[in-house]
Amino acid sequence: MISTTFQKLTLIIIFIINSFFASPFLIDFPDKTILTNADYVDLQNKMRAIDFSAMIETYYPKSGDFSERKFFERRMSIGIHAVLIDEKKGLFPQIIFEKIGDGGNCCVVSYASYNNRYPQLLKDLLPALISSGFNGYFYARIGGYPTPTGQEAKYAGTPYGFKIPLIIEAFRLGFENVLYLDSSCLPMENPTPVFKLLHQNGCFFVGGRNCYDNGWVRYFFPKARETLVDIYRRDPLLEKQISGSIIGFKKDSKWTQKFIEEYYRVLTLGDPFMSELSEMFVFASIAGYLHFPSDLYIDPYSKQLPNPVYAYTEEDHPELTAQQRIGMFLYRQQYGKN
Repeated sequence: MISTTFQKLTLIIIFIINSFFASPFLIDFPDKTILTNADYVDLQNKMRAIDFSAMIETYYPKSGDFSERKFFERRMSIGIHAVLIDEKKGLFPQIIFEKIGDGGNCCVVSYASYNNRYPQLLKDLLPALISSGFNGYFYARIGGYPTPTGQEAKYAGTPYGFKIPLIIEAFRLGFENVLYLDSSCLPMENPTPVFKLLHQNGCFFVGGRNCYDNGWVRYFFPKARETLVDIYRRDPLLEKQISGSIIGFKKDSKWTQKFIEEYYRVLTLGDPFMSELSEMFVFASIAGYLHFPSDLYIDPYSKQLPNPVYAYTEEDHPELTAQQRIGMFLYRQQYGKN
């Protein structure tokens, strides 16, 4: 069984060691597990003080066939420009924690800043889970930031850096099986079969093809790749890629503790996130380094599940009919714009 105390001490040691190799997202902010509204205002102001233009100029490739700069800017802004709180508009950090059906030890978690349509999309998840017949819990944050060890806030500018800390928060609420969903991932079917597979395997990853096979080489930028090669002595382009939209862990799995420790090591470095598909490449590199077995990676149309995992948005796949989308566990809704 994972010892919460041991896990916390291990993560603190990782933070201390890696503080000598400062992340470009690092913020001067005190260690806290509970932040007040005033803390969030201070944190958000410090996130905005990061020189975004200089960061993009430094990390966007000067040559080569890579995705457009505007897409990189959009992904990098997810952290630095996240709206955690807006007192003038009456937008304050919220926590949603709801029992669904008979409850149990399975928990779906999600996070939304106050940007775009994220909050409304997240709020759609709960009624969808209820309608599906799922028995478990829903834990989510709108605004604010997950800080289970107290040290995450100083890295809140990291794009999509909230996913693993949010999962840890659910573990500390007592849940054994935790499944993270992006706020756009609307449940269309009961996710119980997904949780059964998660419980059986110890984790749940959707993916399995490397960057060459799935055409993602142009989204993986040189500085991020170089840093991951330095850390792991493995080429991240050859690792089995993992979706960042849906990822799950069993608390006591032998894979979970190792993954979390490595994730925090990379989080404190920052550079590995400097690609368009930032956290996804980080997840893949960690799993590859830890030699996660091939059978832990689930194809979106895997026969291990009664339904395909997800359908993409109408914008990506307009040929999908409403009936076809109903047959998916998840339907990716469009985020929209501010």
